[in-house]
Amino acid sequence: MFSDYFEIQSIGLPEDTHFILSKLFTRIHGVLKSESLNIGLGFPELSPRSPGSIVRCFGTLQELDQLRCNSGITHLEGRGMISIRPIMAVPSNATAIAYRRDRNAEKHLAGFRQRQMRRRIRRADCTQKQLGMDFKSEDRLQDNEETKRPPYLLLERDGRRLPIHISTVNLQIDTDICQFSSYGLARKVESKYSAVPMF
Repeated sequence: MFSDYFEIQSIGLPEDTHFILSKLFTRIHGVLKSESLNIGLGFPELSPRSPGSIVRCFGTLQELDQLRCNSGITHLEGRGMISIRPIMAVPSNATAIAYRRDRNAEKHLAGFRQRQMRRRIRRADCTQKQLGMDFKSEDRLQDNEETKRPPYLLLERDGRRLPIHISTVNLQIDTDICQFSSYGLARKVESKYSAVPMF
């Protein structure tokens, strides 16, 4: 596991927290992807309904500093949306946890089903009517869906909002694996998930 981290705290009204963290998550994803950084994210306040108001970033000192000083991230701090704390050492009594992307939850959303159908239509080179399907052309997240969903953040991409659901794994983790996706979430390597410190 990584031994250094820094925290980013959402500032403002509680009802703005999800919006702010989603903006932050989109920017972090952009930096991790474009600069090929290997940084793991932690959500110490994660609850069944919310990702919380704090994001912890774990990595090497050099990569953490690169993320921390990125203009997209510091812009959010300049606008008074977030507070970026200094890089610190992980406490010695920290345990391990894996935050992973929960794709099963995403498969039950109407927006996901609509995107899948449009993809099938493009690949099959046929129309909705030929498939005997009828669905709305708008591609939006259905925030009021009745299904139980794990906490999520919205990733903004090409004018769309893609929900990235987050769940935790306490078993099946390997603290020696330090490989994370461009979302900062755990990768699965040979049936084990990469982990970040929990404290």
